[in-house]
Order: sequence, then C-alpha cells, then structure tokens
Amino acid sequence: AVSGGRRALILAAETYTCPALQGLVNVDNDANNLKQTLQRLGWVADVERNGSLEDVKRSIEGFAASVAGSGDACLLAFIGHGVEVGGNIFLVPSDAVLSGSRVEESDWARFIRFANVQAMFATHRGGAPLDSEATVFLLDCCHSGLSVDAQAQGALIEPGRTK
Repeated sequence: AVSGGRRALILAAETYTCPALQGLVNVDNDANNLKQTLQRLGWVADVERNGSLEDVKRSIEGFAASVAGSGDACLLAFIGHGVEVGGNIFLVPSDAVLSGSRVEESDWARFIRFANVQAMFATHRGGAPLDSEATVFLLDCCHSGLSVDAQAQGALIEPGRTK
C-alpha cells in the first residue's frame, strides 16, 4: 500500500510549431478533465502545456526527483502526439520539427523516448521497496498523420530486437 500522498504531472501538447503536427484538438480539454478527475480523487495535480523538448525533459526529471523517497504515488501523463516503432514509444513535444512530411532518422533527437522517461523514475525511485511507491504512466498519444520512413525505422529496429 502507498504510504504517502498522490501527485500527478500532466503534460499537454496541443499547439505544435511544425505544420505536419498541427491540428491536434481536445488536448487542453483532456488535460483539464484529467486534472479535475484526479483532484476529486484526492490527487494533487499540475498541468503544463505546450512545453519545448527541453522544458518537458526538465519537468519530467524534476517531477521524478520530487517524488523520489516521498512515499507518494505518482502519475505522469502525456497528452499529445506520439510515435511507436518496434516497441519504442516516443513523446512529441510542442517544438518538434519534422524534416519532411514523414518521421525521418534525424527527427528522433527531437522526440522523447519513453524508455528514458521510465529510466528517470527507476533511477530516482530505484531504492524504494516495491510496495512503497506506485508510479503510473498515462500516455494519450495521437499517432494519426505520423508515418515513419524505412530508414528511420531501421535506425531503431534491428532484426529480432529493438535498440
């Protein structure tokens, strides 16, 4: 059982600078609804909107560090564009720019690999007993309109396994 409080960080990316990523709707509404629902259930929830790559990374790292050792349950939510290739999930921050109309190999550096997000929490919470702190990830990612070219896929996938 969780011994501490309940804290949530909701990252919402609706306004994208890249034309290929524009047109995502209801992100702000979804973020507000999630926050209100969590608050009704006793969670302390914050929403950050339309963060850049560096802003989102800094927010995630700060949140992971703030809940480490606290005994608090935590929920990290990302609402916005996402890409999944061969088991690799990427979160797309608001300032991401695609090289073309498709995700290309050079674009991966502008995205946030979800495995790295999980690793941040594992690093900060790694010493805690398994039942003392619950960590929940909620990804509400739109994949429509984002195709990935073969070379970009090849950069992530080796035969029989992912990188």
